[in-house]
Amino acid sequence: PLELTLEQLAGYDGHDTAKPMLLAIKGVVYDVTKGKDYYGPNGIYPFAGKEVARAFALYSTELSDCNDNLEGLSYSEMEALRDWIGKFSSKYTIVGKIVGK
Repeated sequence: PLELTLEQLAGYDGHDTAKPMLLAIKGVVYDVTKGKDYYGPNGIYPFAGKEVARAFALYSTELSDCNDNLEGLSYSEMEALRDWIGKFSSKYTIVGKIVGK
């Protein structure tokens, strides 16, 4: 499994087509290459190369919400995040984790 810092993860944002597109949710890294139309640089949610736990919990498309800060989230927002994690775990391959935080 890959062990990436957030800085290294940023290199898997879809701009370099020779690399897979990766994103992280709560430190777990997923290969979202097959979802490039959604998560790539020109996608609806251009989140490849980022940690997206907060953004998913808030159903946010704001890049400023791409982090793992879950402080202040409501129960329903945490439930939304759990739903996203479930969807990603069944649809995309886990390829590693975030380290060095």
